[in-house]
Order: sequence, then C-alpha cells, then structure tokens
Amino acid sequence: MKHIGTKEKLLDISMLLGAAIAILISAFMGFMQNCESMPEKTFRLHIMANSDSLYDQRIKLMLRDDILKKFGELFSDCGSKQEAKRLAESRLEEIEQEANDFLASKGISCTAECSVGISGFPTRKYGDYTLPAGEYDAL
Repeated sequence: MKHIGTKEKLLDISMLLGAAIAILISAFMGFMQNCESMPEKTFRLHIMANSDSLYDQRIKLMLRDDILKKFGELFSDCGSKQEAKRLAESRLEEIEQEANDFLASKGISCTAECSVGISGFPTRKYGDYTLPAGEYDAL
C-alpha cells in the first residue's frame, strides 16, 4: 500500500477544486449568455400602475390577469417575438378598450393607454422560469 504525502494530497485537492470552479464558471457563462439573448427573443406585457400604493398595485395585477385571460391564448399561438409584436400592434385599440372597460368596471376614472415599445424590467421569476432584468420589447 502506497502512502500519500501532504504535497500529493494538496495537489489532489487543488485539482478537484479547480475542476469544480471550471464547471461552475462554465454553467454561469451559459446562464449569462442565455440572459443576454432573452430580450432579443421575448415580447413582454408591461402594465404600469397609477402609483406605488397597495390599491393601485392590486388593480394593476388584476388588469394584467384580465388582459392575459382575454388575449393570452391569441398571443400563445405566436411563433416569434416579431409575430407577437405585430399582433399587439394590430390589436392595440382592442387591448386598450379592454383595459379601459376593466378599469371602468372597477369604478376607476383614469384610463389606460396602450402602446408597443421598449420597457425596462427587473428580474422576474415565473414559476420555474426566470427572465433576467433588461430592456425588452413590450406591450
């Protein structure tokens, strides 16, 4: 039986640590490349609240749910970001009307204005899926 010296043990530990670090860096770089490409592939819905108040934030989430319920299936058939963007542009008046009907049904006197453009988003987690922070094309 061969006796392993301190230098050999340190070398083995160093090699294992180096391999582990290389794997972590490789995984992180893959994640970063995926994050960088997400804005180029993704068309998002961005509903801005009237204020940061708890009430306005709750209305914003309810409006989001209403818009997704009414138009989500239509957009889920899009095969690309460009197709979703074109569809949103062609349906802007209809989407805006739905948003305003929803607000009116809640007794809210302010109105919604819909447009397609670029919006900044924080990192968002949707179940097991995470969209990184960045500038996205959005409705």
